[in-house]
Amino acid sequence: MTNQVHQKKLKALSNSKFPPCSGGDTVRVKIPDVDRGSGDFRNILMTVIEKADDDSYKLANKRGTIDEIFSRYQFSVCNEKLEDMESVSLEKKSLQTNNLF
Repeated sequence: MTNQVHQKKLKALSNSKFPPCSGGDTVRVKIPDVDRGSGDFRNILMTVIEKADDDSYKLANKRGTIDEIFSRYQFSVCNEKLEDMESVSLEKKSLQTNNLF
């Protein structure tokens, strides 16, 4: 099997497990254990504010925009839109600082 055929199969498998989302969708991001205390939340709700051509995503909520770029497998899409695009803040913050929850 050639490398290109293998890459296409992996891409199709990834797209079936993690369907693409669009701007304005509410997503749940898992907070890494090292970045939170024992009493802190395990997940945070964010809104997709930008999708790049290479299927990378910028996320934000009402407290700020995360500096990092996310791949589709790094978050789960919620069934309902819980935050609208007008309520998000464009102030850049890191997920490692607990200022986003």
